[in-house]
Amino acid sequence: MKNKKIYRRAFKSFIIIGMLAINGCFAYHPDTCEVSCCELSTPNKIISLDKAKPSAIIDVCACKSWNESGVTVKKGDKFIFQVKNIIEPWQDGVIQANPHDGWSEDGFLGALAFWKKRSLFMPWYALVGTVGGSGEQTFKPLDYFSEQEPFEVDIEQPQELYFYANDAFRRYFNNQGKLQLIITKINP
Repeated sequence: MKNKKIYRRAFKSFIIIGMLAINGCFAYHPDTCEVSCCELSTPNKIISLDKAKPSAIIDVCACKSWNESGVTVKKGDKFIFQVKNIIEPWQDGVIQANPHDGWSEDGFLGALAFWKKRSLFMPWYALVGTVGGSGEQTFKPLDYFSEQEPFEVDIEQPQELYFYANDAFRRYFNNQGKLQLIITKINP
């Protein structure tokens, strides 16, 4: 009986230490990447898409926790999204990924830390969009590539679109990857 209690304590301690290690609690890391790896070739200036200019191409960096698009949207606007160019492959630490599917959660690490993802119902490291910075309306932009099934804005106040790789907050320091995203408004 005494050995059973010792094993339980040891197991609990092991789990706690493992969770702390996964969460990066043993070392301070800034929640950003090195500036040199993620200099955006085109600054994302604030614009509204309309008939005269229905599309914009923006740069999205996987190591930034918020990528401002510069595109303002309002309720009822409909959009489709396409990757124009992957400038640098997406990689979460040492894990290879891609902007559409992210990386698989099948392993021990993904299963243990799934609750740390910013968007719980989207794959780790997949490209995620949000209307405004609150995360009130998040979506997986690369699922909206057809004019027959566009993304529709459902937020009352006009706000800006933001994008990020679906990682845990304070874990962006080890991310790599940069892409160009085409945002097209289909109801100008």
